[in-house]
Amino acid sequence: MKKNAMIQWGLVAVLGAALAAVAMLLRPDASLAKPEASPFFPSPQPISGAASPTFLSVGTTTQPIQAAGGVPDRLVLVNSNHPWTGGTPQGLCTIAQQISCQNIRLKNKEMRAQSEAVLALQQMADAMAAEGAGPLIIVSAYRSVDYQDKLFQNKVQRVIASGTPMSNAEQVASQEVTRPGDSEHHTGYAFDLAGTDNLLDSFAGSDQERWLLENGPKYGFVIRYPSDKTEVTGIIHEPWHIRYVGAEAASDMQRLGMCLEEYVER
Repeated sequence: MKKNAMIQWGLVAVLGAALAAVAMLLRPDASLAKPEASPFFPSPQPISGAASPTFLSVGTTTQPIQAAGGVPDRLVLVNSNHPWTGGTPQGLCTIAQQISCQNIRLKNKEMRAQSEAVLALQQMADAMAAEGAGPLIIVSAYRSVDYQDKLFQNKVQRVIASGTPMSNAEQVASQEVTRPGDSEHHTGYAFDLAGTDNLLDSFAGSDQERWLLENGPKYGFVIRYPSDKTEVTGIIHEPWHIRYVGAEAASDMQRLGMCLEEYVER
């Protein structure tokens, strides 16, 4: 009996040692525990640092929000025959937070405009400054309908004070300050610029105006109310008022000699 028991215990010991050896061979190695990269589960890549913000290149376009009728918002026509009914537009940003301001001066840091237009404005201002025609001085951008109403009523009072009969004061005032709802400043795509003395009138004939007339369309901007289109726009010549319409439309308008009314209604 003792001999058989010893044999049995010996077999158990041998079997246990064999199983332990097999377990050691089958134990996963740390280097094999990592799954291989695959198209479905790619290995995570190390982050080298936050990406620096970049401005749109001249040839880059963003997908504009579509207004009623499929017209891109950047081409929306706002005037006395096409009043603004869109409320506060989408896509507005605070200009001071969107640009470097190196070649752009702002009347105040609270002004807002369409982000798409602000990016293009920064590029244009940098190009102007590089050619000795800058900087751009922005005195007005997006305006709410309520704010436009205040501007218009102030203009009406000044017109009356100058001797114009009250019955005709609003009509005269609307030649220079658009009625609330009729201003394209409501879109966020329009900007009023000043000369180096921060006055609108001094922009006329300035290096900035001459540069904009020739080069503005490359960056998507047109001088919205040309001197030869007053009968079409219903607005006096405003060389300081520019509008972002996108590089393609601006270049077409320049080539065809059209204002925005003629371009969108052709």
